Amino acid sequence: MNGNGSPTLAQRTCSQCKASKKKCDKLLPKCTRCLRLAIDCTYSEPERQNGSDLGPDAADPRFEEVFRRLERIESRLFTASVGREEHGVPERLPSTRDERRAIGELSPENATFNPETLKPHNMRLLLYRSVSRALTEHDITIETIAHKYFEHTHMWLPMIPRAKFDKQRALFETMKADTSFLLHLSAMHLVVTPYTEHPPATSLQESAWYVACKSFFAQYVALSEPCIELVQAGILIALFECLQCIGDRALTTLGICSRMAYMLELDEVVAEQANCNPGEMSPENEEVVLTYWGLSQLDRYFNMPPLPIPRQPSISHQPLNETPANYGCGFRGPPTTDFKTIDTEMLDHCIMEVEASHKLRRVQAFIRDNRHQTAASISDGIQLLLREIRDHLIILRIRLRQSGSWAGIAVTLG
Repeated sequence: MNGNGSPTLAQRTCSQCKASKKKCDKLLPKCTRCLRLAIDCTYSEPERQNGSDLGPDAADPRFEEVFRRLERIESRLFTASVGREEHGVPERLPSTRDERRAIGELSPENATFNPETLKPHNMRLLLYRSVSRALTEHDITIETIAHKYFEHTHMWLPMIPRAKFDKQRALFETMKADTSFLLHLSAMHLVVTPYTEHPPATSLQESAWYVACKSFFAQYVALSEPCIELVQAGILIALFECLQCIGDRALTTLGICSRMAYMLELDEVVAEQANCNPGEMSPENEEVVLTYWGLSQLDRYFNMPPLPIPRQPSISHQPLNETPANYGCGFRGPPTTDFKTIDTEMLDHCIMEVEASHKLRRVQAFIRDNRHQTAASISDGIQLLLREIRDHLIILRIRLRQSGSWAGIAVTLG
């Protein structure tokens, strides 16, 4: 506001309202329409002599279409405003800072909800806008996110095929990427972003990026059919919640993923692949096996200290029962030569992680089952368990020296 208390106005319409051909109130630093739509608001410099505007996105037809669709969704969501417009009564624009801050706050008088907003097309459009806004706010590209994720997290959690991701990446700019890719990208962004780079908030669990990602995940879990991509996105969200110590949400999110995995019968697919002959595993089943392995090992890792007593696991261990196999320490699984979407070194990383988490499950089950026993009464069991772990670590160290690779938590156990 200026000295006399009236709002400060720009000399011209903002670039976003101009591109969408909408009326702009020219309020600074952000006009009311852009504030209501939660989009960037920029005011361009005076036009050049040839008439071209300096705003970078002012003439982009894709953004114009996005804004137009968001306007339609918003008009359906806030029915009270629609009623006033239909009767020719213009909506009063807020002019004070307190009024602008109150935009979006509901009261018993104006609280309305329109289920049209949750239709698949509208949900996908809102998700696309949420992901685009997060990328813009963070000033990061999809290529950077993919590089960080596939060079680090993917090395020990290789559940999302790189080829599938890259195929959808090419469709993102034309707004044709599917919902699964948008959820993956949003969750990957969380995992690879340090907490210091999140938007200002009282705590990380109130970060706008985290809240948006978790909200869309919850809506798709509740309103759509389960799919393996939704399980994968939930696993990454749970990993972020665990790493950032966001209460017990990680275990809850992982439990939801486990339930969807059972609904999809991923455990049955893994059990079937354990008995398949070399060359019989399809790329789709390979993705199922790697996703189930990731779900299983995170279920173990999330039960580690500072939890005093490990909780009951959320996913069955049956498909990973120890049997003689072609893995170093032995657990039931498909032939290693059947994996085609990841290279041998990455597969070795993944297998060592799963083997280590399997031993961790044994320790957690022993602690949970004997928590009311005295140390003297379970001393033999403790010694047997320690001997198993020592033998396992000896094999792991030999394999690490031979391959020159690392194995994340497996190394930590040593």
